[in-house]
Amino acid sequence: MKKSKTLKIVLLLILLWLCKPFNLVLLGTDNWNKKSEARTDSIVVLKVTPLLGQIKMLSIPRDTYTEIPCEDNKMDKINHAYHYGAIGKEGSEKDKINAGRKCSVKAIEKLLNTKINYSFVYGFMDVINITNILGGVEVVANNTFTQDGQSFKKGETYNIKGDQALAYVRNRHSDSAFKRDERQRAVLAAIERKMLTPKGIAKLPEILLYAKENTSMNINPLRGFSMILPIIITGSNFDTYELVSDEWDGGKNIKGIYYYVPDPEKLDIAKKAFKVYF
Repeated sequence: MKKSKTLKIVLLLILLWLCKPFNLVLLGTDNWNKKSEARTDSIVVLKVTPLLGQIKMLSIPRDTYTEIPCEDNKMDKINHAYHYGAIGKEGSEKDKINAGRKCSVKAIEKLLNTKINYSFVYGFMDVINITNILGGVEVVANNTFTQDGQSFKKGETYNIKGDQALAYVRNRHSDSAFKRDERQRAVLAAIERKMLTPKGIAKLPEILLYAKENTSMNINPLRGFSMILPIIITGSNFDTYELVSDEWDGGKNIKGIYYYVPDPEKLDIAKKAFKVYF
């Protein structure tokens, strides 16, 4: 009887833990091979609330002016946090990447006044390889542009993979960093949608093996599975947020260097939306 009661309590605690909201940050580095010698070109935070079947997505501009805790709380661009963490760590390439990831997480937690529970670092080659493994993902171009020899027309649907997928998420010179962030969010959502199709599910073991061998991540697999229901419910049409500014470009020149400064009210909205206490 006692064993049965204990088992029920344990199962209840596991269920409650699986239902608990959590934040996951995806850090895309701007390097082809050595991720430790890079900065975070893309920063996307996902807040998952399994019990409500809800996922919120926030893009943080790479030039956002904020404190970098692991660099004596120096004010700098948030994408420099990864670099500071990596170059300040001795050891293997993996050790440096993990240090960069942790430093980025601390800077994001400071900016948003929240807890980042899990994190994932990927690079240019990972975008190419993962979309190739999936056989391409479907997106609707949000602008007309050519990047790295790949052309896109606004409003047209493309099944992108490999170099074409990378070109789509990299471009920002034809419009703005905000439109690029929009493209990156769209590709991430498309990858998640594709992974839940029969063909995508069949590729999951290959993707997980690839991620384990080629990326740096701090993700509990069970928490990863708890994202499946919200993705099914939303169809990857996540609630999206941006750190916008009242200024035309959000820019601030400090000693000749450009920084992006979000509007305080918009930043407060993001803080409340992505608040996680533990």
